[in-house]
Amino acid sequence: MILETIIGALVPVGVEGIKQLIGRFNGGVRPTTIAEQIQLDNSEIARLEALAKLDNPYGQPSQWVIDLRASKYRDWETDRKSTRLNSSHRL
Repeated sequence: MILETIIGALVPVGVEGIKQLIGRFNGGVRPTTIAEQIQLDNSEIARLEALAKLDNPYGQPSQWVIDLRASKYRDWETDRKSTRLNSSHRL
């Protein structure tokens, strides 16, 4: 009884996993017409615009947001400089 329940619960997961593997192997969904490609591009643009609106609040952002962004930028600059230094020593 327990075995049938476990197998019954795992079969849909297995089927979905196989679908995902087939989709990755085939490269996923591709548009067949120019109109579909334009529609996909427009949806991507709308998604990016929504993310930009979330990231750009009206007025001054909170100080903790400013500090967080500054620290991320400092970390990025540090990583970039150390990578550049390490690559120059390889020569």
